Amino acid sequence: MFEELKPGQSTKIWLGKDNVWAVMHVLSHSQSRPMAYDEVRDIVDQSVENIESERVLKTLLERWRAAHHIESHPNG
Repeated sequence: MFEELKPGQSTKIWLGKDNVWAVMHVLSHSQSRPMAYDEVRDIVDQSVENIESERVLKTLLERWRAAHHIESHPNG
């Protein structure tokens, strides 16, 4: 959406609840550029750690499901 708007242009988005709208106004664009390794090192480290943690959790749950009744309530 922001790539479509030129500096100085605005748009509004209906959020669908209680007649709420969000208004976006573009002040300026800065051209994208490749990030240096020092800028992304922590982000990449955290992402890899999160992926591995998720894998370990799923493996643990698979083992426990064989011996225990496990319920999941993602919406509660």
